[in-house]
Amino acid sequence: MFGLGLLGAHTYVAPVMSLEGKVSFDDALYGVLTRGEALLPNSTYNMTAAGETMGATSFNIGYTGGGWGNSDGNGFYAGAFTKYIMGFGFGKADTRFSLATGDTIFGDSDPMDVGYDAVTRVSRFGRIGSGVGFDTGVAYRMGAMDFGLGFRDLGARVHWPSTEVEHSYLVPKKNEKITETVATGEPYTSSLPAQTTLNAAWTGASTMLAADLTTNRWGTEMHLGAERRVGPMALRGGFLTDDRQKVQYAWGAGVGFAHLWVDLGFQTHNHTVTGERGLTLGTSLAIR
Repeated sequence: MFGLGLLGAHTYVAPVMSLEGKVSFDDALYGVLTRGEALLPNSTYNMTAAGETMGATSFNIGYTGGGWGNSDGNGFYAGAFTKYIMGFGFGKADTRFSLATGDTIFGDSDPMDVGYDAVTRVSRFGRIGSGVGFDTGVAYRMGAMDFGLGFRDLGARVHWPSTEVEHSYLVPKKNEKITETVATGEPYTSSLPAQTTLNAAWTGASTMLAADLTTNRWGTEMHLGAERRVGPMALRGGFLTDDRQKVQYAWGAGVGFAHLWVDLGFQTHNHTVTGERGLTLGTSLAIR
């Protein structure tokens, strides 16, 4: 990111990368994958998947300021930015995969039928898309307390003047994949997910407490955390809710030496298919 600022006015250029995907199973296939249930004869098992990705650059201009008349930093703060989005590539896919069993499962004379059906939409690299979006937020500081409310990517849409749509499927009994071009040069408008964040923090001499509530089109997540400074070390812990409303836990520590800071953190997560709890390790190295 590169930017300039003067007297509260700011402008900057930043990359934009959007990537989202969703996979779902019907009850029958979910039981086979997660509970080890047996495949049944003369049954159908389905999985659907959808994904979308976009690469772009945003040109932002706006204003931030506040604390007017308060030399101690307390008071009201606000900011707002308008962004022009220049898209370089876009892709979208909706896929359905199925398994249909016959009278005899895995038999030589009556194998399982595999079904595959997908529709993809692509704007090739070099076909520029364009759009606009908005970011805005307000905050209030009162002594050791900070409160904030922010909105990101409001109305952010990118218009692609030329996309290609293809339909792919498997021919029954032949396991032959057929791909047909449905449309060429078709315009399409994609959208970035808008996000709302409400947060609060308390900062003491050696302790900080923070919480936030974030809402977007995937759901609502909550984060609560604390940090305790002990000499050159920072000890951290907290918990959060994920996009499936499951409670996860996080903890870690950081150590600073002169202008060098090293962090180590852990966070629990649940595996998508099995639901079993796992652990993610994260590290960082910063020069301050």
